[in-house]
Amino acid sequence: MPNNINLVNDLFMILPQVILLLTIFVNIFVISFAKQEKSFVVYLSSLFALAVASFLYIFSAVSVNYSAFFGALQLNKFALFFSILICVSAFGVLLISKKTLKLCKKFQAEFYSMMLCAVLGSLFLVQASDLVSVFVSLEFLSISTYFLIGYFKDERISVESSLKYFVTSCLVSAIMLYGFSFLYGVTSTTNMSQILNILINQHFLMTPLNVFAFILIFAAIAFKTSIFPFHMWTSDVYKGAPVTIAAFLSLVPKFAGFALLLKFLPFSIVSVFLIYIVSIATISIGNLLAIRENDLKKFMAYSTIAQAGFILSAFCAYKNAFNLSPAFFYMLIYLFMNLGAWCAVEIFINKTGFSKIDDFSGFAYVNPPVALGFAVCLLSLAGLPITGGFWAKFYLLKSIFFAGEIFWLLFVVVLLNTILGVFYYVKIIKAMYVKPINKAVIKQSIMPFSTLSSLILLICSVFVLYSGFFPQNVKNFVDKYAEITYSIE
Repeated sequence: MPNNINLVNDLFMILPQVILLLTIFVNIFVISFAKQEKSFVVYLSSLFALAVASFLYIFSAVSVNYSAFFGALQLNKFALFFSILICVSAFGVLLISKKTLKLCKKFQAEFYSMMLCAVLGSLFLVQASDLVSVFVSLEFLSISTYFLIGYFKDERISVESSLKYFVTSCLVSAIMLYGFSFLYGVTSTTNMSQILNILINQHFLMTPLNVFAFILIFAAIAFKTSIFPFHMWTSDVYKGAPVTIAAFLSLVPKFAGFALLLKFLPFSIVSVFLIYIVSIATISIGNLLAIRENDLKKFMAYSTIAQAGFILSAFCAYKNAFNLSPAFFYMLIYLFMNLGAWCAVEIFINKTGFSKIDDFSGFAYVNPPVALGFAVCLLSLAGLPITGGFWAKFYLLKSIFFAGEIFWLLFVVVLLNTILGVFYYVKIIKAMYVKPINKAVIKQSIMPFSTLSSLILLICSVFVLYSGFFPQNVKNFVDKYAEITYSIE
């Protein structure tokens, strides 16, 4: 751990976070003193801050490896990749949020500031290299999320979802802190790199105490990423939260959680076995729950659970740099195909007022561009050819198959669930293109819809198709960040 601090260099390392923090302060000032059009000013400033942060991360040198604030934060290729995912996801979600927020005339400006707070907590979390900074960042993210989920405070289901998430999140935070206390008790340090070295050198990786500590930490991370058996909150929260918040929850906290999980994987020998079992259960349960679901938002919730299981299964083969590439590739494709699908859902719900899959009947003839973009993203989520989702599943299956014979059961489960997923994703496409036109949808479709949401859907669809036809170009970009070991040194 460094024994001195260079404040200028350290602040430069977290310049995107500093920009976001300053923007939050500016937004608070505007909210407090501006009388008119304050929400639009805050909206523009938030978009600008996220755009600048995304730009700084994307064009940062991928060879950077810098530790700041006495080892509390570390910026390397690993952290850069997840920071890019978080900022781009938040920027896309913020763009499509304007139409949804018109349903609630109050606190629009506060909404944008709280979303920036959640992004700020996520960025600190993926760069944290100390147990204290991890816990503080995670709580900062969680507190912001409570507000976002309960944004429509006048609706009972929204308040109920926020309360459920709050109570469960408090419990898992306490569980994680309990696991941290065991690690600190054994190693007498909170620096994660030093903890790992001590655990390895003193052969603590397989002790019962270490195994118990890792299980507690894994449980807390599993809650944030909707992983079995801590996935049960997902459908209720997604159902009660606004569409844009559900999209936000399916991306930003999930990426932060996966980054945190990768940091803790080396801390226990049982980590691979635990992920092996949990990923099988997560994929299977997510798919089985989605098959018979008719509510659109709950359907997307179960889809994100299954997709989280697919990403988690790639972590089973994490022991060398090459095997991180399929996981990173999958997460990048997941960002665009999932965001695109949520854009279509946002357009449909806000345009028609309906939220059932059956309501999509004949929607392709009412709004062909949106239906086509939605279909492309759904085909990618299903993993069908000519889309990036196909190559994401292909690289995933390849990495699992060549990881060793012990992972062949996981290979079979992933393959079968990929085939199973085709049926329930195609169900929506069938409703849009095959079933008779829903007259109620036609009647409501004369309402104006968000141009920004349509633009984001177009961008996501084009990227999904581009990565389907030119997967190597996308993989080359990902490999620049994946060429690291799983160690947090």
